[in-house]
Amino acid sequence: MNRMCRQVILIVALCVISYSSSYAQRFSASVLVGSNFAQIDGDDLAGFNKLGLSAGILTEYEIKSNRILTVELLYNQTGSKSALSFGRAPGVEYIALSYVDIPVLFRINDWEIDDTYHKVFIEAGLSLGRLINAEVDNSFFEGLETDFTKTKLNFALGGGLRFNRHLGFNVRYSRSINSLYENERLLARSLFGYFLTFRLEYKL
Repeated sequence: MNRMCRQVILIVALCVISYSSSYAQRFSASVLVGSNFAQIDGDDLAGFNKLGLSAGILTEYEIKSNRILTVELLYNQTGSKSALSFGRAPGVEYIALSYVDIPVLFRINDWEIDDTYHKVFIEAGLSLGRLINAEVDNSFFEGLETDFTKTKLNFALGGGLRFNRHLGFNVRYSRSINSLYENERLLARSLFGYFLTFRLEYKL
C-alpha cells in the first residue's frame, strides 16, 4: 500500500470518527422516578386516588438545540381507587394495573441558560403499554383480572422545569385511547384510564 492510499484511508477514518462522535453527542440518557395519580373512567369511581410508582429511563435525540425526540422505558402503576390511601384498606374499592410503557414524545425546549441547558419544556406524543399485573379488591371486576386488555395505547401531554443541566421536574397527563377492559359483554361502556405523573429526571 503506497503512501497516498494510506493518507486517503487515514482521512476517511478520521472523517468517520468525527461524524460518529458528532452524531453520538446528539443522544443523552436520563433516569426517571416519580408517582402516578390515576383513575379509570367507566368504573363508577371518581378522583385521581390510585397512587402508584413511575420509574424508568429516557433516551433523547437532539434534532435541534430546542427540538428533542424522546423514547422512554417505564414501569407504571395505575388503576383506580375509591379513596386515596397506601396499599389496600378495608372496604376500599381497588383496581391496580401495572404496565411496562414505551412513550415516544416530541419535546420543545425554551429559556436557554448560559448555552448549557434549557429551563423549560413542553412535550406531546404516544405511549404503548403492556399489562404485566392486575389486582382487584372489593370491586365488580374482582375475579375478572384476566379480562383486562393486555396492550394499551395512550396519548400524553406534559411539561417540565430544569433546575440545572442534570436535574429536572416533569408533570405529564396520560389517557388511554383504547379500552382497558376487553370483555365487552359484561359492560355497557368502555373503561379508559387517566393518570397524572409527577417525577424527577436526572440526566446522566
